[in-house]
Amino acid sequence: MGLAIIVGDCWEAMADTIPGFEPIPEDNVVLVGARDVGAEERERLAHSSVTVVEPGPDGAVEALRCPLDALRARVSRVYVHLDLDVLDPGLVAPANDFSPPDGLAVEEVREAIRAVEGRFTIAAAGVASYDPSSDEGAQVLRAGIGLARELAGGADLPRLRRRR
Repeated sequence: MGLAIIVGDCWEAMADTIPGFEPIPEDNVVLVGARDVGAEERERLAHSSVTVVEPGPDGAVEALRCPLDALRARVSRVYVHLDLDVLDPGLVAPANDFSPPDGLAVEEVREAIRAVEGRFTIAAAGVASYDPSSDEGAQVLRAGIGLARELAGGADLPRLRRRR
């Protein structure tokens, strides 16, 4: 739904209330690692200009190379949205109750972020889809913090205080 909103296909009346909101052109969206896509979503994506990247035998980073180069011809700054359920729950742990199997390895996501950083300025990023009650041994939390650091250009992130 978030993607539909940002490209102007959903909640148009609400989007109209946001000063300065302009939808992102679909051809400026690269979607990688999506696996649990319903029939209607799959059909919508097939009829859109969104670039859907399926990791091939050489991995996600190799599959991203051409789409990122094509995007680089149009933009220089990007927003990166990282849903932690893109991670393979069999390799890490489930990020939430909806984490489908056959996701990406943490290192694949890290390398994909580096591929983006090598071509664009990351103007903003978001990390989402994490439910600590699903995360066995805080594995996804540690992976997410590492990937957030990568998105921040390797910067140290502030420590969060635990609520008491």
